[in-house]
Amino acid sequence: MRILVTGCTQQQCGSGTKQGYQPVLDMHVQALRDLGHEVTQRPVVIDDAEALTHDVLIVGQVPCLSIAGHHVYPVINLIERAEAAGKRVILNVDDWQFPRLLDNLMTVARLPSRLARETVFKGRPGYEWLVSPEGQRALDHHLERMLTRPWPPVIYPAFAWGNHKLLSGHLPADRSYFLDPTSYTRSYHTNEPPLTDGERHRRWVLGVLSDQSAWLKSLGPMTWNLHLAGRPKEGAAVMQEADLVRLYADSWGVLSPLYKKVAGSGWWRNRFVYAAITRSVLLADPDEVRNLGAPYLADVQDVEALTTSELRELAEAQAACLRAKVWPRDRYLMELEGMIKE
Repeated sequence: MRILVTGCTQQQCGSGTKQGYQPVLDMHVQALRDLGHEVTQRPVVIDDAEALTHDVLIVGQVPCLSIAGHHVYPVINLIERAEAAGKRVILNVDDWQFPRLLDNLMTVARLPSRLARETVFKGRPGYEWLVSPEGQRALDHHLERMLTRPWPPVIYPAFAWGNHKLLSGHLPADRSYFLDPTSYTRSYHTNEPPLTDGERHRRWVLGVLSDQSAWLKSLGPMTWNLHLAGRPKEGAAVMQEADLVRLYADSWGVLSPLYKKVAGSGWWRNRFVYAAITRSVLLADPDEVRNLGAPYLADVQDVEALTTSELRELAEAQAACLRAKVWPRDRYLMELEGMIKE
């Protein structure tokens, strides 16, 4: 089957990420190719005729007013034309703040000029089309369609152990697919030779780009050092994911800040997988990991009080819990194939 994968962001169109981490949509693309499908991942343009020659269109979404939405205008055009042509469209979300999709559409419905702000968005591909009479008619129709009728099916990245209703409840899609891509997580070499338990640092690693000072304060006092990774200082390079995973392997603790809007949903997070692979102890909010089991429910003070052998036991117990509740590769491929052929 011929499949086009595209989206609103550069990342969704296959350009990768500055941090070198593997986007979930890229995992789906590779898995679909392994299943034998002919998959093209690229940005679309206004009135993209070649796009409509595909059997299935997987279209990544971000809130339309997001600065990351470089290709929002061609995507609006594509969805309109694809549905009119009877093509199968499947939407994909890959950012935990996806509930803003609907909020942004309602904002634009009230104030259409927000989506055409010249000072902010003029450099986007398709801007001249959007502000033309044709583009404004298409935008009006798109808003009416997305705000009054069920959406095309939506793909969510999700571990099987979560409450998926906490994801699908945000968007009015006629069908939801919850896919666990863990088996396609990229492998990294860590330390050669690997550190012994006694050589690992008793420290917490927090790989994050946003300000998490309030969440860190909520954890209570820490005696271990905290290594903030990923937020570059002025002039410093962004930390690559490979280096972050090596840092996990050197450390006993990995912190996972709370995603409030999707807590308890099982939203897929690669730090869960890499903490388990490197046998580091993952500390996350109980609302997010309760369904994973007791090994994930220790607090900062509990973990820091453990001996080295107890830290190893806890890390192994967490890895076993996660391993038991993620999809094996054959399940992931089966679900993807079923989604495409449905």
